[in-house]
Amino acid sequence: MTWREKLKLAWDNRAQIADGFWNVYIGCKPEIEAEALRRKTICESNVCGFYDKDGKPETSMIPGQPACSICHCNISAKVACTFCWCALLDKQILKLKELRPETNIQDIDSCRVQIKELQKQGVDMGPDPLWDVMYTKEMDDTLKAQEYTEQFKNR
Repeated sequence: MTWREKLKLAWDNRAQIADGFWNVYIGCKPEIEAEALRRKTICESNVCGFYDKDGKPETSMIPGQPACSICHCNISAKVACTFCWCALLDKQILKLKELRPETNIQDIDSCRVQIKELQKQGVDMGPDPLWDVMYTKEMDDTLKAQEYTEQFKNR
């Protein structure tokens, strides 16, 4: 993967990267930290075969740091992102796009339904994701709005 490709990939996923790094280094809640630890344990078990503990330059956005060799994400940030999913879902979505080119891959919920339908029909979509989102972007926005209003209630 060239630097240009890495930069484009990082730019396209900047919201998830920011969320992950925020939760790792700045403002992590205990429930997010517990879920990130659970996810990290799953990744480090390398049950999927895509965990790169050494962070090789060809598989890692940040060489030297543990990474997922599917999406090239830093594992610590990926698992702490509240609205990210296991990269095995990305592979399934790409396969879905090959089989059904008309699919809107931005609509993740619709993609999941279509993947399940194809699996029921006997189509090999690859392994299922090992972990999923903690909550959606909409749920995250709602929680942040609630926190914002609660901070002014006591005044």
